[in-house]
Amino acid sequence: MKKIISIILVAVLFAACSADEVLDVTTDILGLEDKFAAEINGEKWTAEIRIVRKYDSPIDNFTLVGTSIDGRVLQISIGGVDPGTYYASLEDALSSASSNLFIATYTLADSDSITTDQVLKITSGTLKISNVDEDYISGEFSMDIESEEGNYTIKYGEFNELSYY
Repeated sequence: MKKIISIILVAVLFAACSADEVLDVTTDILGLEDKFAAEINGEKWTAEIRIVRKYDSPIDNFTLVGTSIDGRVLQISIGGVDPGTYYASLEDALSSASSNLFIATYTLADSDSITTDQVLKITSGTLKISNVDEDYISGEFSMDIESEEGNYTIKYGEFNELSYY
């Protein structure tokens, strides 16, 4: 009887929560860490679907693509594979005496069909690769978007032990 009551209480708890809250609770229960996450304009964003690819030619680079449960997509292409700081702006890279660059886009998920107005290009930001080994890449990022669709601030971004192929 206690087991049935416990199951009913858990079901009621999940029914009262939003999808993000259910995922957070499940993640906490299982002891998993968010592997690709950020805060976007004050809201938590977590990539439930993650694809990470390392390219070796013609320039060694990584591409990280994450899609949240509500369909928002963050895509980051890093112009290198070595640990260090990368910049979204050529001006920022040059002022730091660096040639490390990245480009990124953030796609809004406001409808069933995505239009070019919903794909926003990052205008400034930094990304730091903290660790790369044979199987995983880890790091952190922060970015800003200025567009006709609005301004967005992406902060506390992290990718933690993302496996790549």
